[in-house]
Amino acid sequence: MAWDAYLVDLKYLLLESFDENKEIRAIIKEAGLSAGDFDLEGKPTNIWTEVLDQVNKRGKIDELLDGAIRRRPENESLKSARNGLFKPIKRLADNPLDYDKPLDPSVLEVKTGNEETLLDVDWLEQGANRARSVAKVEFSDITYGSGFLLQNNLFLTNNHVIKDKESAKSATLLFNYQKSLAGREYQPVPVSLDPDTTFITCVKDDWTVVKVKGDANKEWGYIELNPVTTKVKEHANIIQHPAGGPKQVAFYHNLIAYADDKRVQYLTDTLPGSSGSPVFDNNWRLIALHHAGGTLIDPGNKQYYYRNEGIAVSCLIQGLSENGIRF
Repeated sequence: MAWDAYLVDLKYLLLESFDENKEIRAIIKEAGLSAGDFDLEGKPTNIWTEVLDQVNKRGKIDELLDGAIRRRPENESLKSARNGLFKPIKRLADNPLDYDKPLDPSVLEVKTGNEETLLDVDWLEQGANRARSVAKVEFSDITYGSGFLLQNNLFLTNNHVIKDKESAKSATLLFNYQKSLAGREYQPVPVSLDPDTTFITCVKDDWTVVKVKGDANKEWGYIELNPVTTKVKEHANIIQHPAGGPKQVAFYHNLIAYADDKRVQYLTDTLPGSSGSPVFDNNWRLIALHHAGGTLIDPGNKQYYYRNEGIAVSCLIQGLSENGIRF
């Protein structure tokens, strides 16, 4: 399936609306499809990926949405999706690049917009160093996610990526899964997890911390968890494994739309497989753990927007501290 913007957002909308396997089974039946054609025993996010893949190939997206609407007739987002429309992204700032401003012809160098875009060149090196600690999480059933190393050889990802010790034991972390300057993929370096030594998870705030085997920090470093103040209109850069592919970084239209001490919402691009990725500000400080996206509710005004969302670093620090993990 070609994961265009509509299908990606549709997946997250359906996942947000129906996150239990029995509900997904009911919608498939409502749409006149056979539940037996789908693997409905896995994680809801993976089930919806497979369902949309098959339904899209059969040209039955509308039938699937009709079934979803019958189950949730009050959900306006599902209705707008049925019509091929989602609510637009809320405008965050007036034209940050004002090219029409009259200039003094005697001035040879200028700032062309309202927003500062100059960064020290070591900013690139800092980002590359952060990227070393990010890994793809891969399972034997070919499902996947992202995550990253903390101090003391601990690995952080989402609860919905690694939900229990059994999942952790079946997972493989792939470091260095990225492309070289020549455009070729490096050979990934596999690392196993050791949940019997340390495994802590939080369903409510969607995070999991688990020990890795060996000294991964020595080879791949770690990302620090420190308190950070995050503000609307700042930037959110995400290093991730979108669609389970080689490591990528998202920079464009990456404005933060909402931030508090629990959640950060942003316009930075992600795809299925990006869950568990680190979200950074423009100083490469960790500000959130990416976990969801699509049509989301703004906690401030309770309206729906097209956004991605992460668990704020302050929430992570508090949760880990309550479980005896401090750095």
